[in-house]
Amino acid sequence: MSASPETSSASAPENGQGPGIIPYTGQSLGDVGEIMNAPEMSSDIIEQIAGFDIALLAGGTAIDVIFRDTAEGGFSLANMRLAPDYILPTHRHNVDCLYYVLSGSIQLGRRRIDAGGGFLVRADRSYGYRAGAEGATVLEFRHSTRFNMVVTETSPAKWSEMVETAKQNEGWPGFAESVSMPKA
Repeated sequence: MSASPETSSASAPENGQGPGIIPYTGQSLGDVGEIMNAPEMSSDIIEQIAGFDIALLAGGTAIDVIFRDTAEGGFSLANMRLAPDYILPTHRHNVDCLYYVLSGSIQLGRRRIDAGGGFLVRADRSYGYRAGAEGATVLEFRHSTRFNMVVTETSPAKWSEMVETAKQNEGWPGFAESVSMPKA
């Protein structure tokens, strides 16, 4: 028999805070660099992309940390906004990540994932995706407060497609500013 909510000692405090309960506002705690190391690339990939203006890609995404646990081995949550048709290069992380598409859509391989859907990527598994024509907002849940990113895209044709898409969108001027989040 379970205890009723009125008598249970395990019920949440009225103010929503207490040991083991950590509310958060959803406001930005800073750029993803607060929890992710700078992207790594092999010398082969760096050599392959030397002729491409990959700086154009920077304007098509904005990523903010909205939760970072202070406990050892804690959780983190990032909010990534992608401009229309933005292509995220194939890469991997050293921790598992659960992704939730909050708005818009993404193309993950041959699968379209719309708002309300998502996917799980295990540690060290390479993946990449493309935002839909309307762009996308994706939440990234990790059981880690620090992780890496290793770019694994080796196809010159894919890098060319990424840069050409950015050029067609003129580097998405003003996108990051237009989707900026309030700071905590």
